[in-house]
Amino acid sequence: MATGQGFAGICGLSSEATYRTALAPDELCPFISEGFSKEFERIAQDYMIGKAGASVDDQAPGQVVGAPLSVPIVYDTITGAIFGVDLLFGLALGSGAYASNRSEYSFTAQIDESATISFDKQVSVHEVVSAKVATMEITGSSGGDLRANFTFNAHNLRVTGDAGIVVVVGDLTGLAPTVQPEKALFSDLTVRIADDANALAAGDKIKINNFTLSLNNNLSDPTFSTPENSGHTDSSLSEEYERNGFREVTLSIELPRYEADTFLTHLKNDEKLTADIVATDGSDEFSILIPTLKVTDWKGNIDGPDLMPVTVEFMLFLKHPDNTDMAFASSNAITAEFAIETKNARTTHAFA
Repeated sequence: MATGQGFAGICGLSSEATYRTALAPDELCPFISEGFSKEFERIAQDYMIGKAGASVDDQAPGQVVGAPLSVPIVYDTITGAIFGVDLLFGLALGSGAYASNRSEYSFTAQIDESATISFDKQVSVHEVVSAKVATMEITGSSGGDLRANFTFNAHNLRVTGDAGIVVVVGDLTGLAPTVQPEKALFSDLTVRIADDANALAAGDKIKINNFTLSLNNNLSDPTFSTPENSGHTDSSLSEEYERNGFREVTLSIELPRYEADTFLTHLKNDEKLTADIVATDGSDEFSILIPTLKVTDWKGNIDGPDLMPVTVEFMLFLKHPDNTDMAFASSNAITAEFAIETKNARTTHAFA
């Protein structure tokens, strides 16, 4: 009899060609934890039958809950099998391109890309069908590594034995990468923030001891309706999740010591800034490129006799016309709140 053990867990990913159509994994994803489950509302029996107790209820349609999938940010490898996390960034932003030996992930107006996320849990395979990224948080702190936490809205969750399940355990165990990807460490980072009048330069480097970049794609809530003849054919499952409002993107950084009023001045002057957060390990790179952001909060308070850290909060915006310098390494334009660029063993972006 099998027993589920976390250390034996395997996570597989596959970029889907068609929403609601699961695919066997074609790459492995290193992961720290996952929280996918399927929850059902209950429909109470609430008419009167002359008794004080509750009669048996009914089960309402279910929704897939995926909060969170936590992964280390790694420099993807492809020896033996693809092993990495690039696809998750593409899902979060919506589109991918490959140029100048780098993968470029940019925002799209809609969230059309979805993936099958599957897990070998030893007792059974769990198959998450048509997962779309609802939120993403990228974090890093001194002395540690970079990590990304995702939540998903998904079409369905199937387990071995359920009708229609596609992934079998051999699909996951059969992927056998021979190289383990290196993690992006906080010590790999260079952070630059300055006004948007000129391209970022070496003199714009700042020292921080942690950061958090947060994205909310504002996907729709589960929506249940009667079936139609194609597409949404199962009334027990939600209609496709779509963007239901503006994206919300923020950045928070902590400066280890209060040594200057630079960011307080930016706040008071309502200054438009530009920034990048770049991890480099040899020839490998992971970059967050931010054309336009503003300081929205600054805190440098005395809380005892210790050195005073400073916390700075930013809001990110569509690229402002003032910024004519921020672009990918290929010179392809970045027009949204931020973009992610990776350089690793991949020779094409993750959607290909």
